[in-house]
Amino acid sequence: MNVESWCCMNGRRYYVVSTQGELGPFTREELLAEVRAGRVLIQNQVRSAMGTALGTVKETLANESDGSQLSVSDSSSDLPPVGNVRLTLLPVIFLALLPPALGLLLYFRSSNNVSTTEAVLDTRQGSEEKTSGMSLFSLVSPVSQSLIANPRPNVPETWPLEEPNTGTLFATLPKPETKAEKLIQQPDGSLILNAKDARISGKDAQINNCKTGPSIGNWKNTAIEVEWIFTIQKPGKFRVRAWYGCPASEIGSVFTVTVNNKSLKATTEATSAREDYRAFVVGDFEILKAGEYRLVVQANSIRHTEAMNLQKVVLRME
Repeated sequence: MNVESWCCMNGRRYYVVSTQGELGPFTREELLAEVRAGRVLIQNQVRSAMGTALGTVKETLANESDGSQLSVSDSSSDLPPVGNVRLTLLPVIFLALLPPALGLLLYFRSSNNVSTTEAVLDTRQGSEEKTSGMSLFSLVSPVSQSLIANPRPNVPETWPLEEPNTGTLFATLPKPETKAEKLIQQPDGSLILNAKDARISGKDAQINNCKTGPSIGNWKNTAIEVEWIFTIQKPGKFRVRAWYGCPASEIGSVFTVTVNNKSLKATTEATSAREDYRAFVVGDFEILKAGEYRLVVQANSIRHTEAMNLQKVVLRME
């Protein structure tokens, strides 16, 4: 008895050469089970225990068939049978495509709703059409009806509506130009020129409503002018004081106070905080005649971020 016959008698004779290496030994039944489980491919080569090449797994099982049929696919792929994989992937593909399909459906439905709303609003321009005993205009809410009847808000003519930007729902109102109020002397002859009464020209500067009262801040360039128009009934000599806040990190800006053609120059000094307003003497003016005058404050140079946070200018008779 040779060794190969002895191996056959003991039921272990097949070794399979695969991409993972050599597998086995297997009996014929074990080899058939491995093929059906997908762990061994029918195109893999088989050798005997003595190293004799027996051909592919398919050929080996077919040559020594004992009535059992080889029920595996004659596939040349290195992958396991894909029938079950395909069936498993179908629900996955369906679930992946479901959200986009629902999104498209909702998009078209919302588009139809917008078109319907626009059609309802357009009917207000003509006669009201009756639908099922009810006018289309009556289907619109009271707020929408008021907007249809008055498409433009009640805005002063000095605030014209700008063309709305693309993608915005509402037109934005431009910042109105502030106008100087005409101010008169107090009973003691003094004049108090508050920030809220000033006319501001130039970019950036604006009136801020702070806890300590209105002030003119964001004073970031020398083109800004702050102006007051006032009336003098009692001429005389006036001392000018500027009330402003200026933290230590912002001091050193130079500004001028001009009444008609006469100017006084000063440099900003420190206060404890931007909204801590203190009075600083700028200089003296002498006004000889009664009448209307114009006072302008302008920064000549800005040393740091902004000139100052100006609350008011006070002219007090000396």
